Amino acid sequence: RSGGGGGGGGGSDEFANVRERGSYPGLDLLGQCVVAMEMAKVDASFAVASMIVQAYTMVAIDMCGTEEQRRRWLPPMSRFELFGAMALTEPDHGSDASGIATIATPVATGWELSGHKRWIGNATFADVVVVWARDEASRGVSGFLVERNTPGMHVSRIKGKTSVRSLENAEISFAHCVVPHAAKMATSVFARGPAEVLFRSRVIAAWLPVGVSISAYQAAKRYTSERTQFNS
Repeated sequence: RSGGGGGGGGGSDEFANVRERGSYPGLDLLGQCVVAMEMAKVDASFAVASMIVQAYTMVAIDMCGTEEQRRRWLPPMSRFELFGAMALTEPDHGSDASGIATIATPVATGWELSGHKRWIGNATFADVVVVWARDEASRGVSGFLVERNTPGMHVSRIKGKTSVRSLENAEISFAHCVVPHAAKMATSVFARGPAEVLFRSRVIAAWLPVGVSISAYQAAKRYTSERTQFNS
């Protein structure tokens, strides 16, 4: 199908369908939670990786991105031809958006990003990362779409995790990382749009341990039912 690759976007009909159906076609928030739970019953890492694309990256672009950004990224992401990540969490502030220390400085060719992000899922292979950074002049927080292999963005995998191990989390550092003006998302302040992204994703995330717990219970029940002990 056309529109995959490095930022196609498909035809206008496909784009309209993605906007209408959302990142989870035909499902309300409860339905999305049930899907996440069912995936977590099989593999929690896969469930989280999928959620990062659909409940973080796609929703952020849809709510806060420009029309051009939506058309470029949403259709191929909905088909999992492209992958995304959202870089909010920082070493000193966690996911507290009010404490974001990553700085975006306006320059002649766009914006220069500087700072650090940590525990960013999918970042090691994402085609685009939604990076939240503070405008050095206005002190407001904006989103920037930073594509893979952008000079100045350094991604390193975090090793030694004790759980959800096949999900790759990463540390990201930005040093003289310049992105074009078109990379800045339309919503200029970390207000309603991103807050809604976090709300939706955290509601869905709460269902993941439910799926893991159900799977663990079913495995334990199956084991105790089939195990033979003391000749009985």
